[in-house]
Amino acid sequence: MATTKLFQIEPLQGAANYAMWKTQMMDILTSLGLRRHIDGTRRPGTTGGPGGTEAAAPGTVTQGVQTEEGGNAGNAGAVAAAVQEWDSKDQDALSNIRLRCGPEPMGHVRMLTVALDAWRTLSLMYEPQGNLGIVIVRRTLFRTECPEGMPMEEHVRIMRGYNYELATLGRPLDDEDFAFTLLASLPESWNN
Repeated sequence: MATTKLFQIEPLQGAANYAMWKTQMMDILTSLGLRRHIDGTRRPGTTGGPGGTEAAAPGTVTQGVQTEEGGNAGNAGAVAAAVQEWDSKDQDALSNIRLRCGPEPMGHVRMLTVALDAWRTLSLMYEPQGNLGIVIVRRTLFRTECPEGMPMEEHVRIMRGYNYELATLGRPLDDEDFAFTLLASLPESWNN
């Protein structure tokens, strides 16, 4: 009996939730055995850079499988089977990415046909980069306020998410600065 894994996460809406979405998507794709479709692993029987789609020259060995016209017929069949399996799983990875995108991000990836292309497109669109990214995330972190009535666990999760984004940019707050920032973000009712 086949087991279906169902994962529910908040859909990607844009830069505001990209860091958390990316981490959760990597976990989902890893759990489903599909992570190699976004990490730059080459498709069997191809050459070129990561995720390459150019056919390898006949007789060359790619990913341990020799291509046609240099090996026996069994090798050609092995290459074809490996390519077919790769393509099928790549479509699974692409579908998993698209199913977890909101309307705006979907507009950027709906016409793409390869999971790695979708992954890279979303990264380019929404992942903060460089000094400007650090400024944007720090500004968001320092301006975040916990509304009255919001569960504290949810607010702490949001604040940690911003600090995680800073960590991916190489500039997280240290524990003491994070604690002060968190305390400063609490509503007035916490002053009593």
